[in-house]
Amino acid sequence: MAFDSLATELLLQIFSSCNSFEDLGALALTCSRFHKVLLSSQRLSIFRSVAEAQYGPLHDAIQVVTYNDSQPVHLPREVHFSFALLQQLLEVGRVASAWEDIYPTKKWNDDNFEDRRLLTDTERYRLRQAVYRLWLYNRAFHNAQHPRETRCTAVVGDQRTKLLRNWNIMELADMADVHQVIRAVLTENICPSNRAIREKLVKYFPDGHQHHTVFNSPYQNCPSQAGSQYHQFFHHFSSPSKYLDKFLPTDRHEPGSEGWGDEIPYYYIVEDMLKLDPGQILWLWKHAPYKSQVLSYVRELGDWFDDNGQTFGQTLEKLMLQRNGDSYDDLRAAIAEGGVGISARDLGDGGG
Repeated sequence: MAFDSLATELLLQIFSSCNSFEDLGALALTCSRFHKVLLSSQRLSIFRSVAEAQYGPLHDAIQVVTYNDSQPVHLPREVHFSFALLQQLLEVGRVASAWEDIYPTKKWNDDNFEDRRLLTDTERYRLRQAVYRLWLYNRAFHNAQHPRETRCTAVVGDQRTKLLRNWNIMELADMADVHQVIRAVLTENICPSNRAIREKLVKYFPDGHQHHTVFNSPYQNCPSQAGSQYHQFFHHFSSPSKYLDKFLPTDRHEPGSEGWGDEIPYYYIVEDMLKLDPGQILWLWKHAPYKSQVLSYVRELGDWFDDNGQTFGQTLEKLMLQRNGDSYDDLRAAIAEGGVGISARDLGDGGG
């Protein structure tokens, strides 16, 4: 029997079994009948199945796009599925999918690049899940309603802990692993230290580079070069990178001005920046290559952002001590050794 002669019910099952929207679109363009079947009354159900396969788990993504402060964040939300909801899910899904490609380059960097590999399908699923959950945490607790004065209050601390209690230790380890990768993107690509700038200059200009680098203070007064054009779930990351340009000394640009400091002050700057969600960080990496652009963006967020570091690590450590007495440092060491986390050696293809 010819493929295009199959019963409509079978074609609907085939459409729903596609692993990506690219495959779904290609199949629908095969002939006019397939196109009509896709546009039938079952199209929302088909799109949901494909979205689950490509960007799932949708349950966790739904928690991100539907969150508001009218109800406790730790209570799961069930909502009616619609095309409007699907559009938002696709946008956060594309962000999570982009982190699938970033993870191997940051997890296995210059020190252990020989271990670098592609993630398995199960690992990709767990990575997207961790991204969604970190995103939900950031949306709930890293905002103008949580200034520095509230970070240590018992009520807010209990709210943060309640959210993390929804997940077991292996799922929390996945989140901590992705959190470390996000930190690496910040320190290497968005907010490099003065030391990193010096090392980059030596790398890019090994011979005869006599430029005397002048480093500015971490929070210098820079003109705005890029307005806050980031959409809440922005997902277009196609603009050309200017990463190398910022290390080129010119009459109008000093490479040292791209440094964000060193030592303790730099640590606290990174802690501040970790309050940004995975979508914001990805957007800054691709669209704000210069320090002045990053500063312009974060200043538009409001005064609550400065000197008010991320609370995920603090909350996770508190929860681990309550559960079994383990420390967050022990968990990070286990992640670094490959015992737990997204790409843990002993997990294989299980889980997810």
